[in-house]
Amino acid sequence: MSVRCSFRTHNSALCVRVAQCVLRKANHTQGTEFLRLAKVIGWVVVCFCGLILFLVSIIQWVDWSRYRDAAAQQISKAIDRPVSIDQGLSVRLFPSVRLEVRGLAVGNPAGNYEGHFLTVENVQFELDMGALAEGKLLIREISLERPTLLLEVGPNGRPNWESDRGLTVPVLPLPVSRVSVVDGTLTFGSGVKSDRWEIRADTLVYVLPREGQNQQGQINGQLSYAGDAIEVSGALGSLNGLDSDQLAPVNLAFKGNVVSGIVSGVVSNLRKAPNADLHLEVTTGRLERNLTDLLPGLPWRHDAIFSGTVSAAGHLVGNPGSDLRLESVRLSTTAQPFNFTVQGDLDLVPASVRLNRSMGELRLQVKHQRLQNFTALMSLDVPTDVRVSGQGILSGQPGNFRLDQIMLIGESPHLGIQLTGNVSQLGSADGPDLALNIDATSDKLTELLRQFKLEMHLNGSAQVTGALRGSDKGYRLSDLSASFESTDLMLDGTGQFDLLQNSLEGQFEFTARTESIQSLAGSLGTQLPVDATASTNGVLTCTNSSCGIELVNVRISSPQLEVSGRGQIDRLDEQPQLALNFEGHTEDIAVLAQAWGRQWLIPPHLEASVTGWLDLHGNEARLSGLVGQISGAGLSGRFTGSLIDLMHVPRPTWDLNLDVAELGQLIEYYGGPGDYHESAQIQLQVRPSDKQAVPLMVHGELLTNSLATEFAGEFEAFDNKSGFSASFVLTAEDSHELRLITGVDLPPMGRLQVTGEVSRTTDTHESITGSVNLESEKLGQFSAKGVLGEQWKIGTKLELKHQVDRLSRVAAVLAIPLQGDLPLQAQAIVSTDGETLQVTELRVTAGRNDISGEISYPLNGTDNHRQKIDGRLASEYFNLNDLFPKKEKKYLFGNEDMPLAWADSYDVDLEYSVGHLIRRNYEITDATALLTSLDGLVNIRLRGISAGGDLEVRLDLDTQVDPHPANYAYDWKHLDLDLLPVALKGKWDISGSLSTRGYISGSGISLHKIAQSGNGYLFTELEGIKYPRGREELLTTTPFSITEQILRGVSPWAERKKYYDIKCGVIGMLITDGVGHSPAPPNHTIALKAEEFELLAFGKLELSTESPRLHVHSKPRREGISPASLLEESGLSLLYPPYFVIEGSLRRPVVVPDPGGKNLMELLKLEDNDILKSLKMGAAWATGGTSAVVLSLLNKLGDEDGGCQGARQRSEKLWKQ
Repeated sequence: MSVRCSFRTHNSALCVRVAQCVLRKANHTQGTEFLRLAKVIGWVVVCFCGLILFLVSIIQWVDWSRYRDAAAQQISKAIDRPVSIDQGLSVRLFPSVRLEVRGLAVGNPAGNYEGHFLTVENVQFELDMGALAEGKLLIREISLERPTLLLEVGPNGRPNWESDRGLTVPVLPLPVSRVSVVDGTLTFGSGVKSDRWEIRADTLVYVLPREGQNQQGQINGQLSYAGDAIEVSGALGSLNGLDSDQLAPVNLAFKGNVVSGIVSGVVSNLRKAPNADLHLEVTTGRLERNLTDLLPGLPWRHDAIFSGTVSAAGHLVGNPGSDLRLESVRLSTTAQPFNFTVQGDLDLVPASVRLNRSMGELRLQVKHQRLQNFTALMSLDVPTDVRVSGQGILSGQPGNFRLDQIMLIGESPHLGIQLTGNVSQLGSADGPDLALNIDATSDKLTELLRQFKLEMHLNGSAQVTGALRGSDKGYRLSDLSASFESTDLMLDGTGQFDLLQNSLEGQFEFTARTESIQSLAGSLGTQLPVDATASTNGVLTCTNSSCGIELVNVRISSPQLEVSGRGQIDRLDEQPQLALNFEGHTEDIAVLAQAWGRQWLIPPHLEASVTGWLDLHGNEARLSGLVGQISGAGLSGRFTGSLIDLMHVPRPTWDLNLDVAELGQLIEYYGGPGDYHESAQIQLQVRPSDKQAVPLMVHGELLTNSLATEFAGEFEAFDNKSGFSASFVLTAEDSHELRLITGVDLPPMGRLQVTGEVSRTTDTHESITGSVNLESEKLGQFSAKGVLGEQWKIGTKLELKHQVDRLSRVAAVLAIPLQGDLPLQAQAIVSTDGETLQVTELRVTAGRNDISGEISYPLNGTDNHRQKIDGRLASEYFNLNDLFPKKEKKYLFGNEDMPLAWADSYDVDLEYSVGHLIRRNYEITDATALLTSLDGLVNIRLRGISAGGDLEVRLDLDTQVDPHPANYAYDWKHLDLDLLPVALKGKWDISGSLSTRGYISGSGISLHKIAQSGNGYLFTELEGIKYPRGREELLTTTPFSITEQILRGVSPWAERKKYYDIKCGVIGMLITDGVGHSPAPPNHTIALKAEEFELLAFGKLELSTESPRLHVHSKPRREGISPASLLEESGLSLLYPPYFVIEGSLRRPVVVPDPGGKNLMELLKLEDNDILKSLKMGAAWATGGTSAVVLSLLNKLGDEDGGCQGARQRSEKLWKQ
């Protein structure tokens, strides 16, 4: 039908809409008819569906459990094995058509099998309705909940999955699309528990191949094996394969936590006898779990040697029930402590089929593996690291494998070992059973023993052979032969040992010898200074894991010592315990001690023999039951005792008794005098103490004819640092015997006693504290108290005291000629600081005399081997006349040698100050004396005030030159004669002032020797002296001897006045080569001027003998004297002798008259001067009389040149030259 628009439009869309409106109008009539037909059809359909629903309801609600037995019977007929449905059947049409079977059990064929072939708690069959509508039966899915499939081979070798009719599986392909399993279990094996394999399927889905859909079956699931989860996926079967009665292809991959791999290949002959042809590749990191299944008897759980990565491959072929085998097995381990490779074939059929056949043979190979990894499998421990390489053949069956044809060669830097034999019963309850031959050698004993925690430096070789037999219950090491050979030790032995589960039993007989125990001890870390050869025979015996050594014969031989003994060493497995009964003998204890490195001063040729026991237990050692004899070198004695705790602090118990035939001989050996020829007894006892700090008590005695010494104390140990506390007493009738014993020149002291105490605290190990008291009948008392440092140079501080009632007693001790009965007291503190010895708080008193101060003395030498002594001493009063006897001096310049030997080694800086110093007849106040010495140059200075005058004395010597060059000088200014002691000036009054000085440069060791060859001058000046007339003389020790004798020469005027009134006086001399000269007038240097006379003198003084020869001329001082008057008075020369000579010595000058001046004239005649040359004496010389011309000349000289002043000026010129 066509429609045309009745109006014009420019919009084509509008035209279309109009056309549609027309068509709907036309169809309305026809739609009404269609609706009526649809209603009829709908009612028909509803009625049909209702009929269907009614029928379905009838099917779903019917109790199908009534038919389960019938259904089970029909199924049993179909598969030819018993079937039971224990819980019931049900059919469900909604939401899908499902058949559910609960409690399905499929039994085994006839035979001795365990359990059911298959049990399923719940099986559901879901039908495909679409295929059913087309007239086809198709199962969409079979769901199995908790199925258990047991594939078992019976004792007769028949598998339970085969029926009597030979049909193994239904005709394939099955009308099933999908099979799913939840919580299923597959078990394969025989009735033997160790021959079962079990795999659990947590979830498993298998989609079967279908025509027009998937051409290959696909499987996915979650499996569990040995506790490890494994995911499986891949292709399993195909339509073509199933059509060909085979399951092909098989391409499965699995992966778990520690295992992964692939399975590929084909399973053929599915309908009758399935035959596998599969290739396996597996990688696992827990091989020990699989090995535990194969070898359950080995201690895999105790070692992680198989915990690395293992790669394995093989070809699985055959029928599982008859000839299933794994061919071309290749297994290797990597990245684990124990690497090995395995090659061979395995028979995997159940044990009931295989019976007693071996599962196959696998060749096992190892390279450079640790021997400890092998021995750990057998619960054996090897302490040294040995790398082994070798091979063996593994065969047998689960629970009873064996390893044959073992050949292992081990190497290490210290040991070579070879093991051959076999190991059987691997995995059995009693296994493994070893049968191995061992051959081990080593040429580095030191390093090898160190591996066994033995530090022995033995350079040599060792060889051990033996056979190891037994199982885990016990091993036997038989035919054991061992030999060690080194430069220090040779050992050979044979024996056998049983290594039981809980004990070690056996014996090892050996012989050991060494040519040098000193070298052997050094190898053991011990230093033995005595060398000897040694040998022993012994038997090592072990019972119940307790081992001991019986030493049959021990011999030690050396030139110094012979020892023999026998004993036992027990408890080697814990702490070794040695008990040795020994006998020893030495021909010379001194030689033995010296060889032992002990600096013991023992007399030579002293023999000793001893017997006793030596016990060692761990770190404890003890000598007991010691009995010994000593003889020789004038000594004989016996000692007994014991010594415990040798390794730590020895605690001895000793009793020593010695009889000394001649004590002097023993003393002489120790460096003393051998003057004491009497016998003596020595006793010594040592006992343990209850005090922990000082565990030793010591008591000793020395007895002679008149001397007894006893000491007792407690000691920590016998060394130079241990603590102790001791006391001693020495008594003697006199010092004579003590002098002979000590060699000290002791003075006669009468009866004496020395007591003392010494101690050292245990915690300091350094200083010694003590006190000593000496009381003698003649010398008084001496005491010392304080601390003596570990080295006396450091930390020593002693307080010393000495007291005696008479000073003269000390003279015998000090060898100083002291005198007097004054009591003497002395005390001081002596201390050391490592650098110097200091004497402080020194104070000595003897009557009124005292001296105090301090002195320091260096303890260490310097580069020039000189030491310096410093001291500061002081006295308030010191009278040398009270201490020293007076001796008549031969010379004014003393000829006693000065003690200067000390200057060769010591430098001295000593200062002494004294308020009052008295020696002989001189008294010096406010005196200061200095003594310095440096490199042999000695300087002595003395300053003070004496008789009101300033006194200074100086002496310089060079002791490096012999004879010693020396400079001696003195200067005594303004001496007040009125202040001279009475001993010098007598009872007469002397007043005035005197100054004297002198200087001598010479060489010698005494002042006299210095003067007798020296050069210098002597000068004395007098001023305002009032001197009494008479015959009294000053003492000869004064320096005014010459002046005195000059004054005596003018005695003819003695009747005029009581005193000489001397205005001035000068005495000067020039000393040349030991001879003093005073020139003759007019150059004279000796002049004296008094109120009534004048004199002059000249001559010489021989200092070697101190003999003067001075010519003196004196004349009266009167106004108006002329030559004529002198001639007139010449006859009076006997009354007025104007000429005399002074001779004798300085200490004893003698005046000799010279009548008429003959000697003077003779001397003047020889003088060469201008004045005398102008004189013409004529015959007057021959007369022996007095020449008027000469007298006139002398008178003129007395008035000219100022007298004293001229002599002084000329003297000054002498010492200034």
